[in-house]
Amino acid sequence: KFNLSLSSNFSAYCEMVHRKEMIRALILIELKHIDLAEKILNAIKQKNNDLFSSKQYMLVSPYITALEKYINEPENTDVSQLKEVEKVFDFKKEKVFRDPRLIMFFAWLKAKYTKKNTYSVLIKEFESLD
Repeated sequence: KFNLSLSSNFSAYCEMVHRKEMIRALILIELKHIDLAEKILNAIKQKNNDLFSSKQYMLVSPYITALEKYINEPENTDVSQLKEVEKVFDFKKEKVFRDPRLIMFFAWLKAKYTKKNTYSVLIKEFESLD
């Protein structure tokens, strides 16, 4: 019982750290510090690649790939590219976005791919869940 509790706490801690690092990467992209954002994304991939196959982290790898596409080719990211990203995600928004932190990551990416205001996209995505 103790080990299960410890394992659960460790998993929650890891998830919190991953989200913090992803938020740092998004902020650095916004600030145009692309080199630092890429370092963070590479570190996430290197340290946690074995976790990406688990159900809990299945969206992380495609999300990082989509971020890297935006970083490397922002002029080539558009609605059609976003549709391809959504196919790779292969998720039901209503279920996944019960966790409000996840909708924020998706809305930021969608805003970048559609070249729209992030807050407006976030509100629209949130309203579409009802």
